[in-house]
Amino acid sequence: MGLRRKSREYALQMLFQWDITHDAIDSIIETFWETLEVPEPAEVVEFANALATGAIEQVETIDVILQRHADNWRLDRMAVVDRNLLRLATYEFLTEREGADLPAAVNLDDFAAAVVMSHHLDSDLHYLHALAQSRLPYVGLLGPAARREKLLGDLGPDAEKLRTRLRAPVGLDIGGRAPESIALSIIGEVHAAISGRHGRPFSETAQG
Repeated sequence: MGLRRKSREYALQMLFQWDITHDAIDSIIETFWETLEVPEPAEVVEFANALATGAIEQVETIDVILQRHADNWRLDRMAVVDRNLLRLATYEFLTEREGADLPAAVNLDDFAAAVVMSHHLDSDLHYLHALAQSRLPYVGLLGPAARREKLLGDLGPDAEKLRTRLRAPVGLDIGGRAPESIALSIIGEVHAAISGRHGRPFSETAQG
């Protein structure tokens, strides 16, 4: 079985559990991998997590789309597996299309910074290809260094256009892994970069 197919099966199981319990998806993901008997490669885990998290983050938008096309059939009357399989497929379609349409939809040179954080490798690759053609001085990428190197490898010649501008993992090291801390560290680094600073404390930069 292909790695991507396996990731999709795991993501579907996570969505099924979320639909039944409505527990936080982060908690469901953590418990899912803890109880899995045979560990999976990091690529499988990352893609499955990205699919499950992304689908839940966009579930309201996805459900509107599905309901629009489900003639004479309410979503809540569908089998749980069918409903979440459609959610998963729609999420992948939307993220693939958004990545491919980025240059046409947005004039990237009107901005000073961009942060790529779709939690989806293929979408991130599309975004980075588009950003490599821009003149943005700051491009941030969420995720660990190994993820950055994989994406740069997949970018091919565009990697060199982007490497000197790419901040990955994105953000300043301020401690803490909570969403609020991550957001603050990213905003701090973007602000410092736009201002031509390095994010050092005033105690080191203040004169006299």
